[in-house]
Amino acid sequence: MAVAILLSATLAFALGWLWYSPKMFGLVWREAIGKAEGPPEESLAKFLVTFIGWVVAAFVYSFLISNAYIEGFRDYM
Repeated sequence: MAVAILLSATLAFALGWLWYSPKMFGLVWREAIGKAEGPPEESLAKFLVTFIGWVVAAFVYSFLISNAYIEGFRDYM
């Protein structure tokens, strides 16, 4: 289960990084929040805190799913 948690946290982090990159929506997002001038502020600490947040979120989601006693989609049909 630890591999699944780390994999999902890594994929969520990578998707967020891609989404807010200047090649996709990063420039529009920075303009919308009023920080259009200057280079983006990137630091290892911000990336690390964000990744740890995704790991915690993935752990909580896996805990909720494993304790919900859901066997599959047939439980809801």
